[in-house]
Amino acid sequence: METFAVVAACDDKFAQHTSVMLRSLLENNPKATFRIFVLVPFDFPTNVQSMMTNSMPSGTYSLTFIQVCYQNLSPLKIGGWANHTNYYRLMIADLLPEISRALYLDSDIVVMGDISGMLHLDLSQYPLAAALDTLDASPDFKRKINLGQSVPYFNCRPSALVGQNELIA
Repeated sequence: METFAVVAACDDKFAQHTSVMLRSLLENNPKATFRIFVLVPFDFPTNVQSMMTNSMPSGTYSLTFIQVCYQNLSPLKIGGWANHTNYYRLMIADLLPEISRALYLDSDIVVMGDISGMLHLDLSQYPLAAALDTLDASPDFKRKINLGQSVPYFNCRPSALVGQNELIA
């Protein structure tokens, strides 16, 4: 059976959200085998890690926590909605060099069904694939971020498939 890599990122404030997201993934995809990586800060509490692990259902998956040192992220905007864990996805290829393809899932989603179609997308000809974000792509928002009105906008909140040379949101 094929094993799919799944990556998430959280700090202790979003550990419960991440647990819910992962549990929804596992419960709605019982026939899939997952190798799950959760990117966490270097000071992530071990008791929170244990609670997350214990909240998972039984199934065919492995769950690995990877501690991230975020010194390399210091030039990026931190504050408001943005904290270091928002940027961990940028480091996936460096943190998981042995993984050629992974599905990145944000902590604040719930997987509502079978995701096998997304896991089997042919990405061989694309450096980037994404779902258009029609909610945030208002003309005012595009002006605010200095994006041309005709340029498609995507936000990788829901999910991203990341390979060594590919990112799919």
